[in-house]
Amino acid sequence: MEHPQEKELHAYVDKTLDPQGEKAMDAHLAHCPCCRREVDELGLLFHELKHLSAPPPDRGMVTRILLSREREDQNRPLTLDLFRLLFGRMGWAAVAVGLVVGGILGYSALPDWKPYDTDKTAPYTLAAQEDPYLGYLISDNGDLL
Repeated sequence: MEHPQEKELHAYVDKTLDPQGEKAMDAHLAHCPCCRREVDELGLLFHELKHLSAPPPDRGMVTRILLSREREDQNRPLTLDLFRLLFGRMGWAAVAVGLVVGGILGYSALPDWKPYDTDKTAPYTLAAQEDPYLGYLISDNGDLL
């Protein structure tokens, strides 16, 4: 086997080669110290890159990000948020106006009410015969108590 390409060496180190390719690479590496050294260096490099800690953020970069967000907020066009409009302060004002108007319309739909005039005769008459059970308590099963 001639020397493998760099992509094949990377695939071997990442363990993404098919089983047949991996066996062929193992056989080549057993006889080629140059490629074996390359694979060892790639393995060490990938190991170091995986365990590399993230650098702390630059204070100047954080400040620039915050300032750019502030500028974006200032240059943002005025938009109409229908949900906030309906259920925000104006929404509650509309509910209050609706209750007042509903109360006025409901009150105007009531019939004219006049207090009972005691000087006039009553608009109703008593029955000719009184109820014989008037004044008695009747239980649930109909017995007199």
